[in-house]
Amino acid sequence: MSADQIRYSVLGSVRAWRGGEELDLGSPRQRAVLAVLLLSANRVVPQSGITDGVWGEDAPASSVNLVHTYVARLRRVLEPGRARRGAGRVLARSGSGYVLHVGAGSLDLDEFATFAGRARARRRAADLAGAVSEYTAALALSHGPPLAGIPGPLADTERTRLDELRLAVALERAEVTVELGGHEEVAGELSALAAGHPLRERIVALLMTALYRSGRQAEALEVYMRTRALLADELGIDPGPELQQLQQRILAGDTPEAGAGTAAPEAGVMVPRQLPAAAAHFVGRTAQLRQLTALLEGATSDPGGTVVISVINGLAGVGKTALAVHWSHQIADRFPGGQLYVNLRGYDPFGTPMHPGEALRGFLQAFGLAPDRIPPALDDRAALYRSMLAGRRVLVVLDNARDTAQVRPLVPASPGSLVVVTSRNRLASLVVGEGARPLSLDVLSSEHAAALLVRRIGSRAAAEPQPVAELTGLCARLPLALAIVAARAASNPQFPLAAVAAELLEASARLDALDAGEPHANLRAVLSWSTDALDSQASGVLGLLGVAPGPDISLPAAVSLAGQPLAQTRARLRELEDANLITQHVPGRYRMHDLVRLYAAEYAQHTQPQASRDAALRRLTDFYLRTAHTGDRLLAPYRPEPPRAGEPDSGCHPQPLTSIAEAQAWFTSEYPCLVAAQQLAAGRGWHTAVWQLAWALTTFHRRQGRLHDQVATWRAGLAAAARSADPAALALAHTCLGAACATAGHHREALHHLRRALTCADGAGDIAGQALAHSVLTEVWEYQGNDQQALDHATRALHLYQTLGDPLQEARLLGDVGWYHARLGNYGQALAHCRAALPLHRQHDDREAVAATLDSLGYIAHHDGDHEQALDYYHQALTMFRDLRDSYREAEILDCLAQAHAALGQHSAARDAWKHACELHRTQQRPDDAQRIQQQLDALDDSG
Repeated sequence: MSADQIRYSVLGSVRAWRGGEELDLGSPRQRAVLAVLLLSANRVVPQSGITDGVWGEDAPASSVNLVHTYVARLRRVLEPGRARRGAGRVLARSGSGYVLHVGAGSLDLDEFATFAGRARARRRAADLAGAVSEYTAALALSHGPPLAGIPGPLADTERTRLDELRLAVALERAEVTVELGGHEEVAGELSALAAGHPLRERIVALLMTALYRSGRQAEALEVYMRTRALLADELGIDPGPELQQLQQRILAGDTPEAGAGTAAPEAGVMVPRQLPAAAAHFVGRTAQLRQLTALLEGATSDPGGTVVISVINGLAGVGKTALAVHWSHQIADRFPGGQLYVNLRGYDPFGTPMHPGEALRGFLQAFGLAPDRIPPALDDRAALYRSMLAGRRVLVVLDNARDTAQVRPLVPASPGSLVVVTSRNRLASLVVGEGARPLSLDVLSSEHAAALLVRRIGSRAAAEPQPVAELTGLCARLPLALAIVAARAASNPQFPLAAVAAELLEASARLDALDAGEPHANLRAVLSWSTDALDSQASGVLGLLGVAPGPDISLPAAVSLAGQPLAQTRARLRELEDANLITQHVPGRYRMHDLVRLYAAEYAQHTQPQASRDAALRRLTDFYLRTAHTGDRLLAPYRPEPPRAGEPDSGCHPQPLTSIAEAQAWFTSEYPCLVAAQQLAAGRGWHTAVWQLAWALTTFHRRQGRLHDQVATWRAGLAAAARSADPAALALAHTCLGAACATAGHHREALHHLRRALTCADGAGDIAGQALAHSVLTEVWEYQGNDQQALDHATRALHLYQTLGDPLQEARLLGDVGWYHARLGNYGQALAHCRAALPLHRQHDDREAVAATLDSLGYIAHHDGDHEQALDYYHQALTMFRDLRDSYREAEILDCLAQAHAALGQHSAARDAWKHACELHRTQQRPDDAQRIQQQLDALDDSG
């Protein structure tokens, strides 16, 4: 271990040292955060896991900020040389959580497990003295109660687990010491353990053996009598058969063998085999089976490890139980101590979830324990269960668990056993507290979904591949839905599968079709059991998510949709995520399975008034519109002020954007939702929102080269503006659609809309509208190769903006006039106009216009024979367009750069620029431009 490596302790107080110096870890709550990270060392702990571990259900609204604060303080202690905003090496951010990097041998709990594992290996090899030495080294690491003084539910749970680990090691050392003949040496230690755990019959038996073999027969029998009386008073039961047999042997003077009575004998003990039958039509899941087996193999190779727990979580009907049972049958022979199975009924329409005490009763009886010997109290049952499983290798399958509290008492304490849990809930507390390994199950692949149908339906499915493909898509590859469809097909063998598929085609009737007549084979019913487990606020948010437009939703958008504060919305989404009704597929973005969305929309229709749903969708549309306007102003501050949308709806909280990069990223991530929001608004008759969304998307569309998308959104915008009875909006829509059509190559349609725009603007006396229409007409005529017409319209637009006294637009048109003079070969006039425009653009900080004018100056220099000067202008323009994230203009500048390089004989540089331009044109779906560039590349290659 290096001198600067940090050592940590949890087997006592939570402490840390660097070299010989102990570090100040701060307040108990801050040390609780460190404890959560240490107990999952070198694994990512999500923010929610830290919150659950430190506060549980009592987490304050400020818990997220508090965790950030505690982590920042811990970083200052653990990494004093770290830059304030630099990435952490010891305590690092990872996705939506944190990971604490702990070196090998740096955590006392890991050392404890290593020593204990070596001790057990030595014991198996009959090196008893060496085993005692290793056991002693493990126990020497413990200094008082583990996690002493640490608050929170995780610490409470872990204290119990770590105490059990320490107790198991202490007992194993005592057993080996007794085997070595050290009876007197260990008797005092066992007396102390028995005083602390008077109902643990394994401890009592070992103490009786040590006392008897030390010549203290009377004391051994007194321990028995005291234990029998205590069991009768506390639990109303007699000692177990092994303890009774030990007492009879001591009375008879039959000296027990060393270590006798220390564990329940295998002979006469029932070995339960409770696994249900494996699914007859199991398909796929190869990667998941491999992952589960790797987990088991890793545990087997670590003799000092803890109980292995795997939590298989996922959406209702996704096949969690089928996977768990299928895999359990594959590995059952590795667990000679037996296989336990229980359906915990966490999500069951016919009753409440099973109490863990009831499950424990069933497990204890499965091992042959008489009903009158089973303690009534949950804690006592759990203790007896852990004692019975100590030293045995048992597979425990806990199916359909509702929450962690239901599972914890059913987890064995000593190593060697495996627990497989299935749940619709992610059971994050079990992952954090017990080190459970989560496995989130998704729907089947298309190939395996089709294979499942073929297996269930038989030869009919193999003979109708096209309907099978349609059915897998309509069932969204959900195993339960596929099973229901297969059952419907089997019940009507005379119907072709195409008829079954047709029944599912209509989304509104799909849930009706996915009903095989019984609750567990009715997708709507199965999903309703998940909904019933939610609180009313979370189920309300689920319904609204079902009607929200777009393939997914961001947290800020969900805040406006729900009309709730951020902390509340995040908590509701976390609850839905824990229930596997939604998934956070990227940090901060949530989506639903297609069938869950159908169910959620139906649920909203039945549980929320139309007015409430309309208000929520209004807030969400307003969120997208207002945030898009903010983003557009950052991308193009030179554009006219966006159309006024009035005050935000109550509960709408637009997302603050502060930079071009942030705005560009927001448009990119939200784009499918923005398009869907415009379609929603059009369907609802919210006309103003439709054309205003088209306006807010214009700059993003143009810079990304989304030319056909731009046309589509403005066609919707024009239709909405025509219904809005707003002449200015109608003129603007015709102008913008004309500009979109011109850029996309629809020149005739572009001229039609721009002439209509001029007519509307003239009729309304809208000079600004006229100026805008003329400025766009310049582009149309340029695309058609009529530069004189383009110059005429640019000159008219310039005069109109001068009349309006709009210096920013006047400067822009001054540059445009210069550009069209250049196109006509009037380089002197072109240079004068562009040089006059450039300082004005810089004065207004109109970076796009600066870049466009530099492009014009490059064009003038290139065509005037000064190619070196042209390269300088083009490089400046390219840098600015890249800064503006304008890939459309970037592609055009690269073409110009290549031409200048080629003119200078710099063929390699020209080739590189054209290749990059060609790639951008193809990405932007501009095949004609890409073909033109490719022809120039080919010509360059032909010339050598």
